[in-house]
Amino acid sequence: MDVNNKRFALEEKVMLKDRYRIEKLLGSNGLSITYEAFDTFREQKIVIKELYPEAIVERDQDNKRTVSLSRYSYEADFALMKEHVIKEARLMVQLFPLKNIANIITFFEENRTVYVVAEYVEGISLPDHMKKIHMPRVMVKDAFKLLKPIFISLESVHKKGVVHGRIHPSLIRVTKEGEAFLTGFCDPMEDAALEILGNAEARVTGYTPVEQYMDEGGIGPEADIYSVAAILYEMVTGHKVPAFYERLSEENPEGRDILMPPAYYNGRIMDYQSKALEKALSIYHFDRYHSLSEFAQAVSEEEFEGTIRIREKPVKFVERLKYHRTILWGTVACLLFLAIFLAPKGVRYLGALNAKQFYEKLEAAEVYEQCRMIAGLSEKKRNDIANDYVQMEEEGRHTILYYDKITGKLVSREKMNMDADLVRYITLDYRINDRAVLTVVEDGSRRELTVVLRPNDAGEYSVTEKVSGTGEGDGSRSYLAGPQKEQE
Repeated sequence: MDVNNKRFALEEKVMLKDRYRIEKLLGSNGLSITYEAFDTFREQKIVIKELYPEAIVERDQDNKRTVSLSRYSYEADFALMKEHVIKEARLMVQLFPLKNIANIITFFEENRTVYVVAEYVEGISLPDHMKKIHMPRVMVKDAFKLLKPIFISLESVHKKGVVHGRIHPSLIRVTKEGEAFLTGFCDPMEDAALEILGNAEARVTGYTPVEQYMDEGGIGPEADIYSVAAILYEMVTGHKVPAFYERLSEENPEGRDILMPPAYYNGRIMDYQSKALEKALSIYHFDRYHSLSEFAQAVSEEEFEGTIRIREKPVKFVERLKYHRTILWGTVACLLFLAIFLAPKGVRYLGALNAKQFYEKLEAAEVYEQCRMIAGLSEKKRNDIANDYVQMEEEGRHTILYYDKITGKLVSREKMNMDADLVRYITLDYRINDRAVLTVVEDGSRRELTVVLRPNDAGEYSVTEKVSGTGEGDGSRSYLAGPQKEQE
């Protein structure tokens, strides 16, 4: 549908029937022009379709709204088209309301042509929906579940004697709730094959059956069945149905149909489903199903009675599966390689980060909070970021860890330059006698805090503090550190 061809379209804000305001052009297909409009009486969005077979009509030079024939000889054909549109619109109005289709609300004649008013359906087109869910193809049951409500309403339309005639994916809109709606009714598709119209865009290649290209009478429900089957075929295989003239080409050996069975592309399609789709896509209408309910019953898993057998996976499917598995295992191997070589570094980095956070918080805390942090450190962290002499003796380790305040890292004594002009470090030692010693060295001064790890009944910790290298504050003292008092 051409949305850029504005030279034939009515201008925006034009009023029709003193009620419907044209908002914007939605598209044209060679037979009609579709607009988004606004019903000023009901105050709601609508869609208006204007009969405009551009091969035989044009806008009047004096009145840009009026439709006039480019040749007088086209008068009979244009009159027949208007008759067909009015007839279909009248029948569709009688069916209102139907679920999952854009219902026809009314129709009227103005500007020497016919206008059809339909419901506006919020949502996105089926192709955009498939892109949104990031799936080039789906299971038959999922595709059928989406389209089945359309089948039911379209069956009612067929029983009324109306055939849509130009169903294709872009005319199916999917709402944000996941419901599918069929739009685009009331094009004079009975006349699409008229020679004077040329190759009208209303017939979309791959979704239009052969009978719609022959000027030999009307079309029946089989045409719509072909179109919806072509959409289902594309949804479950990811491939479009070839145009009828490609399937009938003399270049095909012995006239063989080049349409591949759906199971060729999708190994999970049931045998009976594949055959049902092939039947619905038969080139000639008399070989297809004659009602949508018959087609639905043939393709639905719920309606099938008997043994369900999945076709053997075709060669292309198996090759593709092997390729995907090779890529998958290659990716897994790369991830394992990275994990093996990078995990130790990651563990060391996280350990260093935890030590830095702990010691910075410990040094900044008051004495009572320091006691609580020291006593509450888990056995694992005592072993990782401090010196737990009990565990070290059991494991036979003799490396003492220092927290280097300059680099923010845990290092061994060998990596600490004790003779440097600037030495700043912290050690935390858990002794065998249920005591812990916190030592903080800062530019020649030394503070040593010995804490009894078990508080008394009042929650107070017994502390001995030694300070040296500061001058006047040097010395040793013992006191209780509790929640309500600091040093006594």
